[in-house]
Amino acid sequence: MALQFGTPDTMRGQVVSVQLLCSNLIGLSVGPVAVSMLSQQAGLGLGPAIRIFLIPVAIVGMIAAALARRARSADAREIWRAAQAGLDFQALVFIDETGTNTSMTPTYG
Repeated sequence: MALQFGTPDTMRGQVVSVQLLCSNLIGLSVGPVAVSMLSQQAGLGLGPAIRIFLIPVAIVGMIAAALARRARSADAREIWRAAQAGLDFQALVFIDETGTNTSMTPTYG
């Protein structure tokens, strides 16, 4: 998220695509290598190694992704709060685009 905020509008798509490419290449190369290295060290066959080592590697990856997302969300919230400080809330106009007809709402019960 911080990568998108720090990039000019005209280059944002290219920068995000390069970031996704790099993260996928690293994830696809490090994950299988880590599982194979752990299974060789333990001296297990392929089936037990997958059951024993793939699950912890997946859990560690999910935890790392959640922590990274949390940090990005915190950065985005700070930027949003800073942008809100300059708004004149008296000048805001809210438009209802839901198309709900409130005259059909029961006025009783």
